[in-house]
Amino acid sequence: MKICFINNLYRPYNKGGAETVIENIMSGLVFRGYEVVLITLGRKDEVKIVNENTKIYYIKIFNIFSFLDIDKYNNILLKLIWWLINIFNISSYIKIKKILKQEKPDIINLHNLTGIGFLIFCLVRAYGARRQAYKLILTLHDIQLAYPSGKLIYGQENNFINKNILRYFYEKLVKFLVNSPDIVISPSRWLLDFYNSKKFFKNSEKIVLSNLVEKITNHKKQITKNKIEFLYVGQVEEYKGVFVLLNIFSAKGGPASGWDHRLHIVGDGKDLEKAKDFVKDNKNIIFYNKLNTENLNKIYLNSDVLIFPSLTYENCPAVILEAFSFGIPVIASRIGGVPELVENDKTGWLFEPGNMEGLENIIKNININNINIIKYNCLKKAEEYNLENYLDEYIKSCFN
Repeated sequence: MKICFINNLYRPYNKGGAETVIENIMSGLVFRGYEVVLITLGRKDEVKIVNENTKIYYIKIFNIFSFLDIDKYNNILLKLIWWLINIFNISSYIKIKKILKQEKPDIINLHNLTGIGFLIFCLVRAYGARRQAYKLILTLHDIQLAYPSGKLIYGQENNFINKNILRYFYEKLVKFLVNSPDIVISPSRWLLDFYNSKKFFKNSEKIVLSNLVEKITNHKKQITKNKIEFLYVGQVEEYKGVFVLLNIFSAKGGPASGWDHRLHIVGDGKDLEKAKDFVKDNKNIIFYNKLNTENLNKIYLNSDVLIFPSLTYENCPAVILEAFSFGIPVIASRIGGVPELVENDKTGWLFEPGNMEGLENIIKNININNINIIKYNCLKKAEEYNLENYLDEYIKSCFN
């Protein structure tokens, strides 16, 4: 059986957890004897043969600029033109149609399509109509089918950007193009409820299948009250709550002034230099920029607590599961699908998004004596999301 995945980003252009999840699923399926094909964005059209059962098609899509460079553009008019072309992108339709005709997959699993275009939904339905025993699967990762940016900031739900008629028109148009795939996979109950409330996928079979962790590592680092190593991993941008975090750790009289603990920040983003300047000369806050997997794992092994202070509605953050896989508890915003992963005093602690006082109180009052129990709970939680469990459920739900 041949499975074709279509996602906008993949190595070396990957940015977030979705690409890691797809890579792990593909490698797991190949190990179980399936053949996989991935179609993704690239700087030029090329085919990479990973092994005899894995093939990656990189395609260059026509638009006024590439999705790979979208963070470089802030002009509203340019982005509006880009989005109009993106929705009805003919060049991706033609190129992917040719690939599907050549590869003849039995299953197509769509993931993030921004930058590739939403006409692909029409293409894969037409492809499926010509093949027997074919299935179309859509895996959700965020709210981008309803909100073009994929972001909904806490406290800004009713502002002009989110309530204007163009946003509503976009939602209706995309809903029409998406229609009802055979199966819709949501990594969180919250995200599935979000789309159900907007009447997406009326005739689809819907399942909740959380993201996965590649491996579980029980690190033995001991915590002392006077030196806790806190960690942030993700985009260094305001909507991720980074500045809420930096305000606490840099404030005179804050928890950092009474403890000899440190904050390690791993990631890049458009606000990285602003963040560095905000806390300059503070030796307890260390920036690493973006790290490869090997170096990031070293940081995890020397960390005690992950802080996830996001201000935007999140689905099933891979970084939280990643922390659990190292036995690291998580302090997180109570937003989106996050409470489905983080439970107070079991796998971490929750606070209201943007509530600096709530976050600071958690940091001040972490019970060091209970941390080993919480670490054990995190490891047990991570085991629920291992690759083998994910593949068992994925194959049972989607291939039969």
